Order: sequence, then structure tokens, then C-alpha cells
Amino acid sequence: MTGIHIELCINSGGNYKQTVETGAKLVAHLIKKHNLKINKVKQHADFYNKNCPAQIRAGKDGITWTKFIDMVKGVGESNKPSTGSTGKPQSKPNTSNKTVKPNYNTKSIVEFLQSISEPYSLNHRKKLAEYYGVKSYSGQAVKNIQLLDLIKKDYKANGKLRTSKPKAIASNKTTNKPTVKYPLPSGILRRGCKGNAVRQLQIALNAANFKVGNVDGIYGAKTEDAVRRFQMVHDAYNVDGVYGSRTRTRLDKVVNK
Repeated sequence: MTGIHIELCINSGGNYKQTVETGAKLVAHLIKKHNLKINKVKQHADFYNKNCPAQIRAGKDGITWTKFIDMVKGVGESNKPSTGSTGKPQSKPNTSNKTVKPNYNTKSIVEFLQSISEPYSLNHRKKLAEYYGVKSYSGQAVKNIQLLDLIKKDYKANGKLRTSKPKAIASNKTTNKPTVKYPLPSGILRRGCKGNAVRQLQIALNAANFKVGNVDGIYGAKTEDAVRRFQMVHDAYNVDGVYGSRTRTRLDKVVNK
């Protein structure tokens, strides 16, 4: 192996300073792992005629190349155990009681997650997006804004973020089928028929304003005439005064629509 290439990428809305600091930690780790010296850390521009890393070379946010190297050195020093005056390694200070101050004013989801000591990697934000119902999340600016708004509201109300999808609440309500206002008989009815089926037909014809007179359950001249008049209006190619499937379908649309 002749070298290790490191590229720092920042998502839209990401924290530039945090990205550089994370890069410095990675460089310090690799130096220690491969037993390298700090002077082995080079810029892309040292190998190719390219202004890279451009933002560090330009001193963005006050972080120059010299500053970056100092950050790498600082990480290396901080990884060494402190011996104090006794010469024995001292334990790290307890930071579990650190006060969390949510940054509700920020428009960066990364900065807000940092402010509440929450992981802010893309993979973790994808999990949060799933928990909060933000579909097709992959770090896009518009999705970041949507997710940030949801987690701010939730954290403000509950002091914590979701760790799973909310469970669906089962509904005890039963879906009632629509009640047919005017039930219609099946089969064929013609003059001379009697019974409840004829009674249903007469009620429906009266409701459709094709009057049969008294509802008596007898398919007589008045009922036949009412059926014929209905057919002339709603089924002009089937005018015979006989109630069948065609007339039933059309009458149902009129009285039960």
C-alpha cells in the first residue's frame, strides 16, 4: 500500500465544521493504525494539479490546512491516557449529566440532532424518516426540512425522539353496508302475479313517480301500465309491461341512487 485516499463529503444542510473534525479524527486513527508520521498527511494538490481540498485551502470558516493538521495532532494527543501527577492513567470525566440545549432556531437537521446529542449520520436520519413517516428520504434538502420540523415538534413535546414506528390503532368500528331504501324483487313479474314481490315493485314504482295506486300486491292493469310507462322513459327498446332484470336494474338506479 502506497497511500490512503480520504474524501470528505457534506450533504445539503450538513455541518461543514463537524465534517472536517470527523475527517481529522479519521486521519489521526489511520496515522496511529499504520504507524505513520504527521508529515505523511498530504493534500490532493500535492500529487495532482488540482485545487483540492479547495475549501480547506481557501480557509473556509477559518479552517486552513495548517489548522486541519493541528486538529489531527490534537486528536492524537487527546487519545493518549492522562497520567496526572501520580503517573497512572486517569479516568475520563463523567459527561452523562451534560445539559442538553436543543437548538430550535437552526434550519439544519444535523445541527439540531447534534444539539440534543443524537446521532446525525445519514443512516440514522433514514431511520428517523421511517419512524416519522417521511417517505423516500435520502438526505434531500426538502426532505430534511420536513423531517426537521417533525422531530423538533416531537422533541419539544416529549423531550425525546421516536425509536420505532408508531403502532397503528385498531378501530372497533364496523363498516355498515349501505341500506337499500327500496328493495326490489328478482326474477320476472307480469300481469296476474301476486305476493310480496309485487308489493315491493309497486312501492318502488310509486317512489319513482310512476303511480300504481294502492299497494295491494296484485300485478294488475295499473301495475302493468306503471311498468310500461317506466320502460318508455328509461328503457325505450324494451316496452312490454313485464318486470324483469333490465327493468329492475334501471328502477334500482332511480330509487336507490
